[in-house]
Parts: sequence; C-alpha cells; structure tokens
Amino acid sequence: MDSRMSMHRQRGIGFFGIIALIAIVGFIGLLAVRMVPVYMEANTVRSIMQSMQDDTDLRGASSRDIRQRLNRQFQVNNVSGPDLDEDLEFESVSGGTSVVLSYEVRFPVVANLDGIASFEASAVVPRD
Repeated sequence: MDSRMSMHRQRGIGFFGIIALIAIVGFIGLLAVRMVPVYMEANTVRSIMQSMQDDTDLRGASSRDIRQRLNRQFQVNNVSGPDLDEDLEFESVSGGTSVVLSYEVRFPVVANLDGIASFEASAVVPRD
C-alpha cells in the first residue's frame, strides 16, 4: 500500500506546467528569430571594417574617402544599422587612421516591447 501511495503522488507536470513551458520556449524562440538578423548584420559590419585594414587602395586615404568606401560597402551588403554620420569616429594614430564604428540597433520583440543591441567595430587604415 505504501508503494501505491508514493506512485500516486508522482504525477509529473500538469496541464498548466506544460502551457508555461511552451510559453517560455516560444518566447525564447521569438527572441532568437528577432536577434539573429541583428547579429548577422553586426558580423558583416565587423568583416567590412577588418577588410579595410588590408585594402591597399585605402592606404593614406582621408576620412572622407574612408567614409565613402564604408557607405558603398554597406549599400552592397544591405547594412542599415549604423549611421555613418553619427556613429563613425576617426583618430590619427602612429600607424595610420583609427576608424571606430560604435552603434546601437533597436529591434522589435513583441507589440511595443523593443530590444536594443550595441556594437563596436574598429580598424586602423595604414598610411602610405
């Protein structure tokens, strides 16, 4: 009788537990669906910035030329997150020109709930 009583108490997860579990897994899935494109775009931006360091055409380029090249690369790769007029900073360093792109991307999650992701990518464009 004691074993029958202990089996009776071990019922497992109930209906509301299953509904709660489905809701949590669904919300995590929704976040992943919303965040993956943002992080893929950030990876593209990072790749573009890194390629500038090895680009021989940019050696000794002015900040205007670098900005134009970035703008062209962003258009080709359909990058819309960073605003080059506000998020791009230039600094003269010993090896050339340091280019830092620091930006935030706002993405919708549910209804009026938004997520914000911040990114930073940098590169040094060498002098002649």
